Amino acid sequence: MTGRLWRVLAALLVAGVAQASCDLSSGRVAGCVAPANEAALLDEFEKEPVLAVVPDGAKRDDGPRRIEACHRYGDHPTDTAVAVNYDLSRDLGPDEVRSLYDPVAADSGWAQLPPVAGTRVLRYCRDVLGQPGVLEIGWGDAHEPVPGEHVRARLSVVIRPADQDTFSQWAEVEAARAGGCRK
Repeated sequence: MTGRLWRVLAALLVAGVAQASCDLSSGRVAGCVAPANEAALLDEFEKEPVLAVVPDGAKRDDGPRRIEACHRYGDHPTDTAVAVNYDLSRDLGPDEVRSLYDPVAADSGWAQLPPVAGTRVLRYCRDVLGQPGVLEIGWGDAHEPVPGEHVRARLSVVIRPADQDTFSQWAEVEAARAGGCRK
């Protein structure tokens, strides 16, 4: 073989190995399909003023963080989302969380969704780039799961597209649409 042919074969081999390692390291879940406009959705989600609301004494743990769909997270694929998480300096009650987030969400056009009994989650819905989007604010009190191990109170704000997989029951999707979000 000529030197030129060897160089071409070597380049193809290196390119093939690089492509194979990219595919293996991406962690994409087979059969999972991200929204066609995922980058644009993430850009829109990041602009939401509600992501800048910080409860008194809270410390931002991370975010806002862009999350692309279809990467393996435990046993499930990730959803397209933008999220921010806080460690809280104290436990927050539902009325206090609502008073912090309701006005900002409403000013940005988010419609409040019916609460899910027994949860500490506020849900809102709004059309984002022609499709329904969901804003979820969830929080938990500080607790001690094992004696001597203290877990701080936490709060998370997540914005993502609303689809059948976003909610635990199809009735919640219908509630989201009734709340102002339409496909």
